[in-house]
This record gives sequence, structure tokens and C-alpha cells, in this order.
Amino acid sequence: MKKVAILKSDNLKIEPFCLDKVSHMSSLQKVSKKEIKELADRLNIEYDHTHISFAKKILNAYLEKTL
Repeated sequence: MKKVAILKSDNLKIEPFCLDKVSHMSSLQKVSKKEIKELADRLNIEYDHTHISFAKKILNAYLEKTL
């Protein structure tokens, strides 16, 4: 069973995700799961494996489209 955290709307902080904040990436060709995890840790964002996998797919698709 997974643990679920119940949050009130007062506790949430919503910010848009900017690729400009991700300046530590070695290359903009591909984004690794490790880089996404490090970014989430720096921003104090809770995540699990499915969030990381989804973010990797979305970011890599976006980078392929823009480059």
C-alpha cells in the first residue's frame, strides 16, 4: 500500500516549470531521470517513479520538437 499525503490548498505552492531554471543539464539533447530527480530535490518537490518517467518523456519530446 502506498502512503498518501492529504494537503490543504493553503499548503500548495504552484509554479510554472521553466527550462531556464535547469541550467545544470549537461546537454539539451536528452534529459535523464537522475537530472529530473536532482531538480525535484532542489525544488523540494515530492515525486515517485511514475512522476519521473512521465516528466522524462514529456521533456525529451519537447526538446526533440524544439531542436
